[in-house]
Amino acid sequence: MSKFFKNDIWKNKNFTKLWSGLAVSYLGTSINSLALPTLAIMVLGYGAKEAGLLKTIETISFPILGLFVGVMADRYNPRMLMIISDIVRFLAIVSIPVLAYFDVLTLTHLYIVAALSGVFSLIFNVSYMTLVPGILKKNMLSDGNAKLTLIDSASKVVGPTIAGWVINVLGTVKAFLFDAVSYLVSAVFLIAIKDNLDVKKEQKKDTKVFRDIKEGVHFVFSNNILKSLTISLTLVNLGYALIQTIVVVFAYQNLKLSPSQVGVIFSISSIGLIIGVMLSKRLSDKIGVGKSLLLASTFLGLSLGAVPLSSLVTPIISFSILWFLGALFLPILDINQVTLRQSVTPSNLQGRMNASIRTFMWGATPLGAILGGFIGDKVGMTIAFIVGGIFILIGMLFILFSKVSKVKAITENGLVEYTKPLKNTSNQDINKS
Repeated sequence: MSKFFKNDIWKNKNFTKLWSGLAVSYLGTSINSLALPTLAIMVLGYGAKEAGLLKTIETISFPILGLFVGVMADRYNPRMLMIISDIVRFLAIVSIPVLAYFDVLTLTHLYIVAALSGVFSLIFNVSYMTLVPGILKKNMLSDGNAKLTLIDSASKVVGPTIAGWVINVLGTVKAFLFDAVSYLVSAVFLIAIKDNLDVKKEQKKDTKVFRDIKEGVHFVFSNNILKSLTISLTLVNLGYALIQTIVVVFAYQNLKLSPSQVGVIFSISSIGLIIGVMLSKRLSDKIGVGKSLLLASTFLGLSLGAVPLSSLVTPIISFSILWFLGALFLPILDINQVTLRQSVTPSNLQGRMNASIRTFMWGATPLGAILGGFIGDKVGMTIAFIVGGIFILIGMLFILFSKVSKVKAITENGLVEYTKPLKNTSNQDINKS
């Protein structure tokens, strides 16, 4: 852990400011994810249906607006888009305690806040992924993404705890003040980043939006590495969403675990996320980027698909081990695929590339949720877990039988280093891979 803060990457002041801003922003988002449904249920007196609709409204923006946001991130300064997103989210969140003070807060207003939070969180996330390659050299992207992913994972571990404490101490409504301030602090860090970044907006702003979207999607599917990653990640996300949908039901109904036991298991698995983040760079340095992706996707599919086996022997221990392994390998897959796709993409296409791939990835999430509920209810939980694991393993095959599996490392100049020479392919600029 000491190496984490002694790394040379911290000498990059722009990266340090970005990391700090994201840390605060992630914390605010984590608090919001608990406080918003809590407010609807505990204060306004609504039920699970309304809380579910709040979550749907907050997350529906990506499959609908993702490609358009990608064009924005390529046309405009991503740092400014992030600052605007933080300010809008601050205004949206702070309106909740203000309206509550005057006793005019309604569920409709919460829906509006959820929609604004979802849209501008989307803009923030796509923009930050576009900004990172402009701050770091190509050979530092893996380390940088690992550190950024770590704060995301850490926020998921400590965020709900802090949110619960803030809600208990300040009350549900006042907790939103804490949330709102976090976005302002994030904006301050982002404002402090200097503008002399290697992010060149070469895209002409007078071109047609749909033409730009088409160019981004075409770039992804004409690049062998990005195409393979997109198909693989879509299948992995489909399987993961399928399993995520049914795992709590399985724990309660099949394993007969209590809510407190399930909470402990998920907390332990969150520690696996952090360990996976810290191992990711070492693993890719040792065995290569491609093999790291293969290893992570294989063990992710096997461990999550095998969860029903936990009903056969000491459920709480075996379930904890399998879910921990899934959490351990998930960030290894995530960090390496993000680093690789950032490396193969020119700066003027970063936004559209990220948005195009994420549109396919996250578009598979609701389909996976529907499949999980249907198979779990009509066929059985065991079959549902197996189907989810199979989807993840099929996604792994699109890495295995592509150039992705042969990628060893990314050089400082953005060149692919392959484990062995490929047919008709040398160690070339990966923008042409």
